[in-house]
Amino acid sequence: MQSYKDRIAAYLKNEKAAVGMPISPKAFIILNLITLGAFTQVWAYHNFQKDQHYKKHPKLIAFVKCLFLPITLITLLNYLEEAAKQLGSALKIPKNLIAFCYLLSLAVNIYSVLMDNAISSSLRLTVWVCCGFVQLFMLVFVQLEINRINEELRPSVNLNKYKMNLRKYFAAVIFSFLFLASNLLSSIFLNAMAQAVGRDEAAQDIHPQRRKHQIN
Repeated sequence: MQSYKDRIAAYLKNEKAAVGMPISPKAFIILNLITLGAFTQVWAYHNFQKDQHYKKHPKLIAFVKCLFLPITLITLLNYLEEAAKQLGSALKIPKNLIAFCYLLSLAVNIYSVLMDNAISSSLRLTVWVCCGFVQLFMLVFVQLEINRINEELRPSVNLNKYKMNLRKYFAAVIFSFLFLASNLLSSIFLNAMAQAVGRDEAAQDIHPQRRKHQIN
């Protein structure tokens, strides 16, 4: 059975196979601004698909990992580090700092939402925007490193096919909003399930009280 490093080595033997998703930082920023950050998940999905960490069901696992990007970003950075190492280089970005800042910005955002009564709506909006820009800034660093690895260490890769045109922009926006819609539907479903469980527990608490009252 091949190890994780061996699977990366086997993938890198194909000199025309790109490491990660090498798109221009300009296109990355524009798409994230247009989709209010939803493109990040499309981007993460394509990158995680090339991560050789899981041999079985890579597309399904990539989809799950992109939904939890603040937690799984470090695994993407580990993949880039291993790929760069096997190509005779090293990762030139502080992976732990980037992963920590990305996760911290999400934690701050969640905290501002939980402190609904103590924080004004304008301040929450400011926190949300600032955290969004911090996350975008961190991912731009990752994208620059992906591009560097492919340009310097993978000269056989045809980077022209990754250049964005109007059709690709349109497709990226559509897929971004599909990811966003799937997240919203998942949130609604989980919220409905939680409410249903809460009602069942409340009903179970009421029935014993009624029986006790009838006996008395």
